[in-house]
Amino acid sequence: MKELDDVQLSKKIHSDVLAVDEFIRSYEEKLPYYVNLIDLLGIDENGHSRILAQLLRQNRVSNNENHYEILASFLCYLENQNSSFDLHANKPIITNEEKRIDLLIRDEDSKGKYAIIIENKVYGATDQSEQIGRYIEVILRNYGVKIERIFVIYLTRDQYKNPTDQSWGQYKQDFSERYMHLNYKDHILPWLRDEVLPNIRLRDVFLSSSLEQYIDRLEGEFLLRKNQSSMVKELDNQIKRMLEIDDAKQTALETYSSLLEWIGKIESYNNNVQRVWSEYGQKCYDQWADTLSEMYCKKYSESFEVVRGVFDNQWGGIRLYCKNSKINFAIERDDLKRVFYYGITREEPKSTKYQDVLSKHIKITENNVSWYGWHYENFETIFSRLTDLIDAILSDKEAREEIL
Repeated sequence: MKELDDVQLSKKIHSDVLAVDEFIRSYEEKLPYYVNLIDLLGIDENGHSRILAQLLRQNRVSNNENHYEILASFLCYLENQNSSFDLHANKPIITNEEKRIDLLIRDEDSKGKYAIIIENKVYGATDQSEQIGRYIEVILRNYGVKIERIFVIYLTRDQYKNPTDQSWGQYKQDFSERYMHLNYKDHILPWLRDEVLPNIRLRDVFLSSSLEQYIDRLEGEFLLRKNQSSMVKELDNQIKRMLEIDDAKQTALETYSSLLEWIGKIESYNNNVQRVWSEYGQKCYDQWADTLSEMYCKKYSESFEVVRGVFDNQWGGIRLYCKNSKINFAIERDDLKRVFYYGITREEPKSTKYQDVLSKHIKITENNVSWYGWHYENFETIFSRLTDLIDAILSDKEAREEIL
């Protein structure tokens, strides 16, 4: 393929992406009727973490004893991959997004207290500054787990992404034996399909059907569904044509090198698109901030103030600050995971003040240091959700009088 300047390259990548997307869409329209509820509802990185957390919480009570069968299977799988993960499910606590950790498995048994930090990068989010190192320190400060009983799993889409050295902070050497890189394609999917699903009891209909849907979703992510096999072959041929790959004129090594170069170009293009995406995200924040000022600051001039910027050194967003109660109605964006959430921040870390009146309007997030409650939401609807929440609280006389 002839050399392209930056503009031509961007146009070609953009055109090829649209062509591939259209090919898949038109092909799937011709397939026999097929439904997967997770496909219909959509799933982001946090959604994958929530599903895994809920599966690992499965508990069968027999003779007044708890049997965490899926968690036990997972721990056994980990030990088979790395003998340092010699762990057992005695008094497990499994949380999702607690203290910003994607998935946290803790066991409070006094004889074997431990913590497994699972950082979920299924959609390739970039590592934050000293991200894993900060999570390790969170465990040390808050849960009374010794460093030698903390384990780290870096969970990615496939085998190619690894944590950056800076993400470890000062702890990389300490975790040389208590770290594992797992991925959905080669580890989570086969484990669920081959080890978990076959052992679900017949009467556990909802668990079984949920697992089947999630396994099918993962197979769809990796184009492994049976009804996708012929599509994958045709798609591969189309990509070869678009990239002008000709096996008769190129050696395998030449083609491999050319494809590697293209992957680099696509990644660079993706970074440029994300930069523009962030720019327009900020413009949306500015518009929302102006609207909040118009809706609330003018009417309650002594009570509210709009704040925009970066919070906790990493979370971009906007907040409607209540001067009296010092709480915030907030929208924030996690750029690395590309997700948005809205809710109400606490007056001060772990404060329960105002919790009773606010709980009528938002589900309280237990054990969250900074937030009374928050929800993930689509970008298109998040601002209306926030204003609906504010309006509901201001319409509640008891809540309005307490926070204003």
